[in-house]
Amino acid sequence: MPQRTFALIERLDLTDHFFLNYRIREAEYHFFHAHQGIEWLFVHGGSGQAIAGDQLVQVESGSLLMFQPYQLHRIHMSPDTEYVRSVFVFDPVVLDARLDGFPALRRFLRFLWQSELPLQHLELGPLAAEAAPLLRSGAEAVRTADSLERRQEEWALLSIGLLQLIRRAYSADGERLSELDARPRPLRYAEKAMQWIERHYQEEFQLNRMAEELFVSPSHLSRLFHQETGTTLSEYLTARRLREASLLLAATNLPVRDIGRRIGLTNFPYFGKLFKKHFGVTPAKYRKDKRSYTH
Repeated sequence: MPQRTFALIERLDLTDHFFLNYRIREAEYHFFHAHQGIEWLFVHGGSGQAIAGDQLVQVESGSLLMFQPYQLHRIHMSPDTEYVRSVFVFDPVVLDARLDGFPALRRFLRFLWQSELPLQHLELGPLAAEAAPLLRSGAEAVRTADSLERRQEEWALLSIGLLQLIRRAYSADGERLSELDARPRPLRYAEKAMQWIERHYQEEFQLNRMAEELFVSPSHLSRLFHQETGTTLSEYLTARRLREASLLLAATNLPVRDIGRRIGLTNFPYFGKLFKKHFGVTPAKYRKDKRSYTH
């Protein structure tokens, strides 16, 4: 049996758009890895260095590291001090949709997400004292939320609070955010494919159409996606569809058959079989379990 290797890409959980690990004390990764979403890493204790792209930076207590989707990074901390950090990973597409009423904050999110960042390491200074309780209270609010809707609201509130704090830290030297280098960064093919799927996952999937619109052959696109993510286009599309289905089952009264259609699966028996394969229960049982959990 071949030896198990670490996955280069750490993907977000199937059923959630956000992930927070508060004040981790376990040993850090010593290998290069990346995430499907944006990662904000707050260092509460320890010292060492981090590599992100072509940047090598020194980190210590009070440091904030910001990694873009699918950006390889590596952190190596000194064994002489305890390394304590909080890791927040989220799907920027979902947070972006929550910022309709905050145009300036949305522009800043898109800057952190889609631009070639001149700076991915910040020393929070006095703002570190604000970040810690914000992370702590946010983690507790998400943990104790009594419904899926409430949990999603708590995730959004925490994300917006952290985004506001980072914006303050980014402009702490007096430089106007509008004057920062906002050159669009080149998207990896995996990101282009994921953005295409985000726009079209509710439709019947056509690999040839996707490849044509991304100006690459179908076989090359499939190969690149697998190389960059460690998964296949089909697996990612299934995950995206089922994530949406799980949210609709828990938060709406839509008939199960209609939910299948909404996620691009018009074959109802196939939808039910696929859902059960991934969640262990039928869509109807999943909805019933979620409803009993919230009451």
